[in-house]
Amino acid sequence: MKIIKQIYKNTIEIENAAKEIVRNSFEENTTKYLKKLAMVSFLAGVFVFLVSSAKTTAYYFLYNINIDLLNFLNYNLGRSVGTFFVYFISGTIGLTFAGLAVGYFSKDRLVRCFERMFYALEPVFLAGWVPVLLPGLFVWSGQRYIAIGKKLKKEEKEEKKNAGLKGKKD
Repeated sequence: MKIIKQIYKNTIEIENAAKEIVRNSFEENTTKYLKKLAMVSFLAGVFVFLVSSAKTTAYYFLYNINIDLLNFLNYNLGRSVGTFFVYFISGTIGLTFAGLAVGYFSKDRLVRCFERMFYALEPVFLAGWVPVLLPGLFVWSGQRYIAIGKKLKKEEKEEKKNAGLKGKKD
């Protein structure tokens, strides 16, 4: 029963994403994507800082290792900022290359392809920092990309059909 609820919830998310892609401009969709990417990059940096701090604190208290706190802060902040930039830059460059590759084989416009990818990659954003989950997350994102594309094509056909009916009535 729980699986059925999750599938239903995923279907609703795809329909909402398709409606949002159609409703918003490319600039608005890009802005939302970059905000999500910046937020996830920031959270990854904070996570790296907290884990490094916890490890250093454990070494200090459990093993009585002498630690220079200024060097410790400098090192951990450097790792955190580096993690932020790695996530942010790889998220933009990775999306660009993936979008160009998919757009080359797709029949859609490149802008529409990027807009679909913005919403399809949300599972990777949510749990992409767990390396073991990445293959499954990319499969899930691919499924979402295809489902959003089907939903968009269906809406475009209905829109053309409605436009044709309005033209005949006039």
